[in-house]
Formats: sequence, structure tokens, C-alpha cells
Amino acid sequence: MIELVLMGVLNGILEGFGRHLLQRHILPQWEGHGAVIGAPDWYDRDQDNAICASAAASGELDGLERAKGRAEQSLQERIRRSIALAVADYQQQLQSPATQRIAVRFEDETALQQLIWRDGVWQNRLYQPRQRQTLVRLCIDTDRLQQVQRTRLLAIAEEELTQSERRALDELDRAVDDLPGSRSTNADPFSELQRQMERNF
Repeated sequence: MIELVLMGVLNGILEGFGRHLLQRHILPQWEGHGAVIGAPDWYDRDQDNAICASAAASGELDGLERAKGRAEQSLQERIRRSIALAVADYQQQLQSPATQRIAVRFEDETALQQLIWRDGVWQNRLYQPRQRQTLVRLCIDTDRLQQVQRTRLLAIAEEELTQSERRALDELDRAVDDLPGSRSTNADPFSELQRQMERNF
């Protein structure tokens, strides 16, 4: 059943994304990131219900901008790697051309900078005169992040379904409608798929 297979693939990728997102070992070690002398307790730590990226740079005003740039880059890479690992985990299940196209487009996340600018929150900023360094921490809510990626994945899936695949879904829908107690023949298969995905996430 095409609808169930597609739903399984999308669910699997999204579950993998959420799982990898919380694994800090995938975080790249940028210059200025990692062990910092005199770092406060919040440095290099996630928050409850949010993932974070910390960074440090020498200097005050100029250091602030450089530290913020490093934190943004680090957070983008963490999200990007989480997506790539989620797709890789499900690679063997991507057998149809449609699911392969969906996975390739989902992995090619090009709007992370805009996402972080819009939804990221600068939780901490600190200048340490003795060390002459500025430290920052940038966080983004994990529920919001997963919602954005789920919406994006569903939009990609809808665009990538070919006419023949849509006809197959329609035929499957009509076959189900012939069964006792089936849903209305006017139901859109993809809308039903989206409703099932929303119930699961």
C-alpha cells in the first residue's frame, strides 16, 4: 500500500531527525568552540526543550560578532548533520523513485540561516575582561524545529509525488472506499497521510 509505505518512510526520517538532534557528539568543533578557560556553567550546554550552540572569541565588540557567527554556523551544522544521519538511517527503505527524491531534497536544507535568524534565541552573552574574550550561547526550541522540518518534509513529499503515483493513491483510496465502513470517496489521500503524520508528531 503506497500510502502506508510513504507514511512509514516520512515517519522514520522524522523520528531519526529528532533522535540525532539531541546527540551532542555530532556537533563539530569549530575554532573557539569546546573547552574555554573560565567558561560559565551554561557554556556548551543544551537547555530543556532546546538545542544550543556556544562559541567564544577574543575581544569585546568585535569578539561578540565573531562569536555569534561561530555559534550560528555550529548550530546550522548540528541541524544539517541530524538531517543527513536521519536520511542515512533510512536509506535501505528509500526504494521508490519518489521516496529517493523526497530524501534528497529533505537533506538539502538551504534555509537554515533564515530559520536560525527567525527562531533562534541568544540566551547568553558574556564578556570576560580578564580573559579578554566574549562568550555566547544560541538556542532554538526543539519542538519548533521539528515542526518546521515536518512541514517542510510533507511539502516536499506532496510536490514529488508524480501523477502516476497520485493515480495509484487514488486507486488505493477507491479500493478502500469499497470496503464496509470506509471513508468518503472525496478524501484526498495525501491529506489523509498528512493527518496521520500530525497525529504521530
